[in-house]
Amino acid sequence: MVRLMLTNNGVALPMTAKQYDPPIIFPTVKVGTGVKEDTRPRVASALKGVKPIDGTSINSRDDQDFSRGLRPGVAARVRDCWF
Repeated sequence: MVRLMLTNNGVALPMTAKQYDPPIIFPTVKVGTGVKEDTRPRVASALKGVKPIDGTSINSRDDQDFSRGLRPGVAARVRDCWF
């Protein structure tokens, strides 16, 4: 039940956000190295057209790969939204 609720929230959040057209950042952690699973298909489909930025650390502010994936000057203003 909790997993379904989290997935539903993970789908609803980007769908709602897209109505207001803000910049959306799609972070993943260690998916490229095979350590973690890829984003759930329903959540990924709600983020269609947004390129995932794969990091190597849970703390995105300290992750060099994540910071390089952002536009210059944006990294300092990023606020994480985890679901």
